Amino acid sequence: MCVCGEMGDDDAPKKRRSLGATGGHLKHVKTSSRDYSLTFHDVTPLRRVLECFSPFVTHTLFRVTRSTERDDRFLLEARGEDHSHTCIVSARLLIDELTAANDDKASLDGAVFVLDTGDMLSTMRGPAATSGALVLQCYPEIPKVLVGLYNTENMAFGSDSILDTFDDPYASPPPPIVYNEYLLEIDTCCLRDFVNRANGARAEFIRITLYLKEIAAQTYCYMELTSKGSYLTRSWFCNEITRHEDGSAIVRAAEDANFDKFDFEDGEAPQYDHAFQLKKIEAFVKGVSARMIVARLKRDEAMLLSHPLAGSADEEQHLRFLIAYRHVDESEDD
Repeated sequence: MCVCGEMGDDDAPKKRRSLGATGGHLKHVKTSSRDYSLTFHDVTPLRRVLECFSPFVTHTLFRVTRSTERDDRFLLEARGEDHSHTCIVSARLLIDELTAANDDKASLDGAVFVLDTGDMLSTMRGPAATSGALVLQCYPEIPKVLVGLYNTENMAFGSDSILDTFDDPYASPPPPIVYNEYLLEIDTCCLRDFVNRANGARAEFIRITLYLKEIAAQTYCYMELTSKGSYLTRSWFCNEITRHEDGSAIVRAAEDANFDKFDFEDGEAPQYDHAFQLKKIEAFVKGVSARMIVARLKRDEAMLLSHPLAGSADEEQHLRFLIAYRHVDESEDD
């Protein structure tokens, strides 16, 4: 299953054609009214996002977007896709300071630049990255982006790098999926442990299976994670189902599972049974610091993994992975 449109060879990312000579340091380049800069007081959140992207996203599209909650608040949206069109990744982070050369911040809503993910990530490491600020100085007409790391307590020291920008390599994102079936709340440590065991078995996919059953007027769910490589490994959780406000069944997968009387009938079919690429789930888990991970599931649709980057109180800042499903072959049960 593809989660995004097809991309032919002619659509591969290309460097944007230079509009003029760029010899020497960018500080000596004639400025334009279209120039703008973005400042992040903490380098870590954006670096962690790119670390999640980097295993399979070669180019990241960045977009400045105005907050829907406050007019004076702007966010940087990062988006990318893998070459096999099976995963779309996105994140949104608050821009601490946004400066426009023409003093019109509103005109920057929707401003876009595309950078090589690996190059961008490599510029965000070093002594200044641990305690300094990150400044992205964008020059749309050149086209270049200067990535600067500055220690705000000692401006006598700093570093910067000059990166080329690329044409937008991505098709329009697919329409949003209406998830109203299952909301999976899974313990981050439990999922990390399972990912490590699946990697140890050299598996390629993680299979998620859900069985729901009515017992004494209550609905319970038996949820199982399995992967099969050189050997089969699995984890299971059984809990009472609650309902989200949108009607989704909330499935909890954590070590506090408290129901052990789930009986199976011969030939009983699961309500949900799909597999997902292990490497995509592993990349997402690396960027998560919270205790619980939320996954939105719907039969015959991609899985949406999401994580708030600034706490549950700020829904605008988040990390999301949309991962295509794979139909499970009955032979995999052997």
